[in-house]
Amino acid sequence: VTPTSIRSWPPATHTIPDEVRIVVDRRLVPGEDPEVALAELRTALEGIDAVLWFAGHSSVRKAEEDRWASIQNNVTDLAAFFRRVGNLGVPLIYASSASILSSMTESYSLVADEKRANAYDAGKLAFDLMTPLLGGDFLGLRMSTVSGWSPNMRWDLVFNAMNRSAVQEGIVRVTNASSFRSLLFIDDLVTY
Repeated sequence: VTPTSIRSWPPATHTIPDEVRIVVDRRLVPGEDPEVALAELRTALEGIDAVLWFAGHSSVRKAEEDRWASIQNNVTDLAAFFRRVGNLGVPLIYASSASILSSMTESYSLVADEKRANAYDAGKLAFDLMTPLLGGDFLGLRMSTVSGWSPNMRWDLVFNAMNRSAVQEGIVRVTNASSFRSLLFIDDLVTY
């Protein structure tokens, strides 16, 4: 297995990448037995406790900019990878999203459905619903977005957007006012 390329986005040295892709190559040479090659891969993976998948479109905004690519990254590519990893007997831990679990009431429930989903939520929910049917060992992590100041500000996040409008316009603009969703701040992370 040979890594042929490693790319990350955004390409900024001061930013934790939203997306990293490592492309590896393992080709069969003429006359090589595919079962032997697969056994070699299994041997190479011995001692690996799990494979982490944090690739794909990482925000609603990115997913809406290119819906087809979002579904490819967050559903079809992930399913194909899940199949390959599962065939090797290695558990897969993948990034899902807490955004599919918000509500119009004061309790959490699925908000992404065929009537209200955007490309991001639909893709995350689709894969979550498929995994039990595919067999294998998997764990989906409900990732949350961290709000607050950062050198690489995300002004599309609800808390950050409300602060920005308060400072710039003198008014707090609230979007999705009926949605019940927890907010995680940088201080919450460093406390633990």
